[in-house]
Amino acid sequence: LRSTVRGGPGKSKVFVRAAEPTAAAVQAHPEHLAVYLMCAERAWAYALQLRPYTVDGSDNRTRAYFSMRKKLRAAVAAADVLERLAVRDCDARTALEAALYALWARGNDRLEA
Repeated sequence: LRSTVRGGPGKSKVFVRAAEPTAAAVQAHPEHLAVYLMCAERAWAYALQLRPYTVDGSDNRTRAYFSMRKKLRAAVAAADVLERLAVRDCDARTALEAALYALWARGNDRLEA
């Protein structure tokens, strides 16, 4: 689950996102699901930490608002990957819980929008 930066001398660096784990990897090591769950939870928690700073007392939004929205979108993205992996590789109950978690994360994002 590592991301890398590729490039060499005289070449621009290109960010390469880590590939999603295969079905065999998830079944052998269910911790792969926990990685995406913890990423979503961490982004959501940081967004909630930024919430008190989102309005400066007037009608203007501060930079904290946009940082909060970015973190909520990151939480939704991680929850979507978790849902996709759970539907593909897990039993029906786990898939349902992952789908509900992804819906909850999307709802939080839309609520703050």
